[in-house]
Amino acid sequence: MADRPTTPEFSFDPSGPDGESLFRSFGDLGHWGPSKESLEELIALVEQLREFDDDRLTVLFGSLVIENAVDALLESAFPGFQRLRENRDFTLSLRIELARALRFIPSKILGSADCIRQVRNDFVHNLAIKTFEDLRPGRLDAMRDWVLNHYRDGEATSVDKPSRIFVRLTTMTTISLRLYASMVESLMGSMYSREFHELLAQLVAAARRAGAIR
Repeated sequence: MADRPTTPEFSFDPSGPDGESLFRSFGDLGHWGPSKESLEELIALVEQLREFDDDRLTVLFGSLVIENAVDALLESAFPGFQRLRENRDFTLSLRIELARALRFIPSKILGSADCIRQVRNDFVHNLAIKTFEDLRPGRLDAMRDWVLNHYRDGEATSVDKPSRIFVRLTTMTTISLRLYASMVESLMGSMYSREFHELLAQLVAAARRAGAIR
């Protein structure tokens, strides 16, 4: 059996406030985390972002990685998600909002995913934008805010180049989405198991005997 990390250690904070979501931190992983091999493959994937010299290619590749990670989260929650995914009207924006409405994971993870989506749209819909420096200042400030204040990334600084900030934001968001997706997948898998239904029946029977339910 592949080794499973109990508490992955990163230089950033992926947690959310108590009561906001079902899972609030990587510390909730326990044995539900992805295999060590899967985690290494994920890190290798996001590190490809550093290989691009062109900012537009970096954004397009990064947003595709984010889109796949959001889809993985939703697929872990909905067994029939593939049918929704094939609908062209089911945009990334709608997928992010659906994931946010489920409240399985901290909302800041999905907020940063939406920030990356907005950066992608800026590059796609305005051909005059060729580099991160061409983005309006508010967009650059938003990226830095997510990295430095929401994720509190220990490897980034306020003077980092915008391209590095984008790569860091995409890396942290992707890792967070994938790790939380593995937790949701384990939870949903347990709920569909025979053992879960047997335990649920026992709990209902005990509640009825105690007069808690009819």
